[in-house]
This record gives sequence, structure tokens and C-alpha cells, in this order.
Amino acid sequence: MGRLTVLCGIAVDDSEVTIENCQITSNQASQDGGGLYCYLGETTVTASQFVNNNADWYGGAAFMDSESKTTLIHSIFDRN
Repeated sequence: MGRLTVLCGIAVDDSEVTIENCQITSNQASQDGGGLYCYLGETTVTASQFVNNNADWYGGAAFMDSESKTTLIHSIFDRN
């Protein structure tokens, strides 16, 4: 069973994920990471847009825990 109990646009749980040419828009998290939440994962985001995402705690656009590795390439963050 997964450890994530948050609602968000994309959740990465101890996985390797590539996000490319995506629009992550208008998501709401009750805790952290409205658009993207990473827990123990390795995530690469390329040529994507994070727009109008919100979180009640931390990281309206994105939240990565201290054990995650995230690479952002040519991506846009607006109104998060």
C-alpha cells in the first residue's frame, strides 16, 4: 500500500518519473504540492507548465521531500 494520502495533480511515490510537454493546471492539495508531490522519487520535468496550482501547506506548484531528486528543464511556473 502506498504512503501518499494527499490529493494533487501528480504524485510520485518512490519511483522514477519523466514529465515532458505537460500542462499541470488548477490543482489543489489539502497538504503539500498542488501540482506535483514527490516522495522519495526521482523526477525530471521538461518543457512543461505549472499554472494556478495551490496547496494548503507548502509548494503550490510543487513539493519535493528532502530525499527526492528533481530536475527542471525549460519549464514555466506561473500563478502558483
